[in-house]
Amino acid sequence: MTARVVPRGLLGLVVMTAVVTIGPWLWPANPNAIDLTNIGAGLSPAHPLGTDETGRDVLSRLLGGGRVTLVVALLAMATAVTLGSLIGGIAGFRGGRVEAVLMRGVDAALAVPGLFIAICLLAFAGPGIPSVVLAIGLTTWMPTARVVRGEVARVRREPYIEAASALGATSWRILWHHVRPQVVPLLLVTSTLGVATAILTEAALSFLGIGIQPPTPSWGNMLAGAQGTLSSYPWLAVLPGLLILCAVASVNAAADALRPTPVDSSP
Repeated sequence: MTARVVPRGLLGLVVMTAVVTIGPWLWPANPNAIDLTNIGAGLSPAHPLGTDETGRDVLSRLLGGGRVTLVVALLAMATAVTLGSLIGGIAGFRGGRVEAVLMRGVDAALAVPGLFIAICLLAFAGPGIPSVVLAIGLTTWMPTARVVRGEVARVRREPYIEAASALGATSWRILWHHVRPQVVPLLLVTSTLGVATAILTEAALSFLGIGIQPPTPSWGNMLAGAQGTLSSYPWLAVLPGLLILCAVASVNAAADALRPTPVDSSP
């Protein structure tokens, strides 16, 4: 079963990333070009996926929107992983009161709905790609902190860590050379799952009108723009929704494939 999941999940993610990265060069239509004489056009050589309610090319908007959505998701994930790794690593390695204070802060942050905090941050900072990246990153770092803290705390008790400390190795050297290689596999899985969370969060924020703002396309604001045309042009909502579904499914499958396999120690 895992042998089938690995290529499908990773292949789907690679293909989707390549399409939204290279696609706008292969199909260089302006995603924001309005053509009021060609509103809601069906499939044609000039518009392979038709046009939207203002005559804009749907294919070019899907490609451009996918690029924006994935870039926002990756940058938000990088922000969350950096912050979560720092706090979780310090808590797990130092232990004691430092760990107690930091992890109680993590628990308090987890107690508040992340989407609500993201909405408040965007209401204060204003919409836009940098604001969305920070809003998502600052509200999704807590699971990473808990995973890193647990793994660092486990590794810290290993005999070779005690031996390295007895030989005079500094804390930073122990963290970098001995603890980091043990944490990276789980951190890779957590980071991959974080991309899926970021994609869904960006779509939700843009759908609510406080994320990526038109005319810049994203799959979330394309869904929002299609609300009034569901009966007339249903593909305007189906296509971005389907791409969000495929992106999240591919990321989750890739994370499942990257999950460390337990070692069977039975005789």
